Amino acid sequence: MEIIPSHPLFFILFLWFSLGGAREHSLYGTLESSTRTIVKRSINSITMHGRPKQGYCIDVLIGTPSQKFSVVLDTGSANFAVSGNAKHQPYFNSSRSSTFEDKKTPVQVDYVQGSWNGTVGTDFIKFCPTCEMGSIDIASIDDSSNFFIDSDLWQGILGLGYQDLTQPREGNVNAPLQTMRRSGILSDTFVITMCGRKNMSHDNLNIFGSFIYDGSHDTTGFFTTNVLKAWYYQIEVTGIKINDKLLDIDCNRYNHPGAFVDSGTTNIILPSDVFNEVFLAIYKFGADTKLYTNITVLSEFMKGNTLLCVPDKETVFKAFPNVEIGLARNATASFYINVPPQQYVRQTYDSIKASSQNYCFEFGFERGSGYLMLGAAFIEYLDVLHDTRTSTLGFRLATCNITEPTVVKTISGPYPRARSCLPSEDSHLLISLLPPLTIVLILILGIAGLMIFKYRHRLAAVCCCCCHGSRDGHPYERE
Repeated sequence: MEIIPSHPLFFILFLWFSLGGAREHSLYGTLESSTRTIVKRSINSITMHGRPKQGYCIDVLIGTPSQKFSVVLDTGSANFAVSGNAKHQPYFNSSRSSTFEDKKTPVQVDYVQGSWNGTVGTDFIKFCPTCEMGSIDIASIDDSSNFFIDSDLWQGILGLGYQDLTQPREGNVNAPLQTMRRSGILSDTFVITMCGRKNMSHDNLNIFGSFIYDGSHDTTGFFTTNVLKAWYYQIEVTGIKINDKLLDIDCNRYNHPGAFVDSGTTNIILPSDVFNEVFLAIYKFGADTKLYTNITVLSEFMKGNTLLCVPDKETVFKAFPNVEIGLARNATASFYINVPPQQYVRQTYDSIKASSQNYCFEFGFERGSGYLMLGAAFIEYLDVLHDTRTSTLGFRLATCNITEPTVVKTISGPYPRARSCLPSEDSHLLISLLPPLTIVLILILGIAGLMIFKYRHRLAAVCCCCCHGSRDGHPYERE
């Protein structure tokens, strides 16, 4: 779940960045990880559950004696919060916990969709009845807006982002990632596996996955990329391919102001200009298949204005191409993770309840305001290793044992790359100097304007003299 960023200079980045082209060509061919990797299950692996568009949840136990809650597991925020009043049942009753300590710290968190406010205290948390417990800062949600989408499914959120995302920024609230690692109930490395739905049946509304939090996972077979900054899990995107063709987009455009991996976001959110290019490439592929005689429906579906409803659940995917997203492996190489149509043409939860005849879908790419966000539409069918020691994210194919739709997930590479796709340090320096440079420029222009106004009569006389020439055509010169 993406927290609304607030950097005062983001809106003027495009005025100052000079972008050079970056293209990737394979010298090695495609080395596909075509075999599914078996997840090494730990006795401390937690089953994740949820519903489409409502997040992947885990169960946690809070306080003494324990009170059980389902919370969304979210790597795009960094607060732990649960319902604190009877409006959303069950709710955390701090008066019934002998280990609760009230920090009396007010907090408000605003997401791209929804918000809540409450008061922070400290108590114990554990992941199962026999698991070790550790202290954590917990916010009791007093009021919210468009946050509890389905209070029957979950009652809170566990943000596993870094400390810089924790709200309030100036307060004494600690990020769950920090406190749980310090107390030993969360390993420095943990794996999140999101598998989507087991099948496309109208009767099956649940999504599932696993969370291995104790470091007992198998560490082989991961393709790794660096976490560039410890707030979101910010990474470097190197390219996007549609139907095996690299888009003609400078790769810097994917990464400013930033590209992130976020388990709490459903779709793949793209900067507006990048979304336009992806939209056109996918739309052209769909139009060329001629599976849809009404092309307007296809266009409106991809814009997010309408659902795409069909009686045949498998035919719908044939009108959409395979998409691949490239990530930096290191300074000189990248790898690509494919996003098949079965992932970004997403069966909807609401339409399942409304219709038993048609299968209805939503488009999994979304136009954003600047950031590139890789949500569940990208993450599903992958084991994602979060390594806080080395500041890396690792990706490998997961075994999800779904029956339909048929998903062919691949990771390919490595591919050499010519240069970095990140904004240069010179650009960052220029951005940091923008306010003083602007002030200096305004002062210079102001002084120049005053001088012109003060000496306007003399300047007019000089101009008149310059406009009169001698008879031989040479400028007039005073003796």
